[in-house]
Amino acid sequence: MDGKYLLQKGRTWYVRLAIPKMVQDILGGQEFVKSLKTRDYQEAKLLKHKYLDRYAQMISLAKRQLGANRSKEDQIIDCGLMLRQFNDKNRSNDDLWNSDVLESKLEELWGPEVAHSVLNGHHHDYKGTQVPIGIVKALKDAYRASDPDTTLLSLMKDKFIEVQKRSLKEYTCTRNS
Repeated sequence: MDGKYLLQKGRTWYVRLAIPKMVQDILGGQEFVKSLKTRDYQEAKLLKHKYLDRYAQMISLAKRQLGANRSKEDQIIDCGLMLRQFNDKNRSNDDLWNSDVLESKLEELWGPEVAHSVLNGHHHDYKGTQVPIGIVKALKDAYRASDPDTTLLSLMKDKFIEVQKRSLKEYTCTRNS
């Protein structure tokens, strides 16, 4: 392992990664810089990977926001991931704030009637319209993505597999006998 992406300020090591120009406005800066809270170079080389992986995910999500053909489900999950990034920087936020943002995004994407059904459809006496399960799952995933205490690995794994399947379908041709 090398010392790439490491920066020393005083005696403390930091991880640093440049943000591509195309997504700097979305991510709010030109680079990510985070203290690794260690003075040991060998330890810093190991610790940096956790942050580099997270930064790569954030850059990837920001790039996807530039694309026009994203599904509504992906957009609400992306909103949850952006909330997570914001919450990492501003630890004083509460869960109600996350809920307000995600519920507003839900209403923006699917409209007030569907949003009402998603948020209230689980009550036993609810008489409104039935909501496709994909919307409910996407909202649950967005809540999980926004929570800094949950691991993103399973969520990202599922999304990665889904994207890979789609891209394989695009490049797979069938043989006519």
